[in-house]
Amino acid sequence: MGNEITILFLIITFFISNIALIINACMSKKIKIICDDLEYNLEMTEDKTILELALEHDIDAPYSCQGGICSTCLAKLDKGTVQMDNNQILTDDEVEDGYILSCQARPTSDELEVNYDEV
Repeated sequence: MGNEITILFLIITFFISNIALIINACMSKKIKIICDDLEYNLEMTEDKTILELALEHDIDAPYSCQGGICSTCLAKLDKGTVQMDNNQILTDDEVEDGYILSCQARPTSDELEVNYDEV
């Protein structure tokens, strides 16, 4: 009886510890990044910014402060929606026109197209 309880406990622990990974895998977003005339089709989750994803894939995206205040990471959102964690530089009109700070932008729609070449 003791071994059965231990095995059941291990199974439950394994399931609980992996539930976050399962949820993130199911909630992945498709993103196309255009940078230096190259297109990258990737998938990401909401726990990363667009810039973090770009840098993980060795995309030569522009950036500097990574704090949302310098605008070096400025990009044009051609498709989809994002939420910026911090924005101390873009005006409401610029955001409305689709400009984003990629170091602060996290996906809120299932598909995104981000263009660094249009800025």
